[in-house]
Amino acid sequence: MSHNTVDPLVQGDGLALGLGGICATVVGSALFLRYSLTGFLRFWMARQSYDINLLADRLLERDIHHDPTGTDAAPR
Repeated sequence: MSHNTVDPLVQGDGLALGLGGICATVVGSALFLRYSLTGFLRFWMARQSYDINLLADRLLERDIHHDPTGTDAAPR
């Protein structure tokens, strides 16, 4: 639109519309990424919490069954 005329007012309107479209695209992309990554990161955090809890349970269970006299086999 701004290339097809020599009128500066029409060119300014075209440039304003173009910049507005670019800004709307950037903001829309940012919002889309924010809300789509929220679900993924929530699942990742729940999985990480579960894995850490499972590891802690295994370590505590190993410490409970550990022989304090030191006659058990060396850990691998």
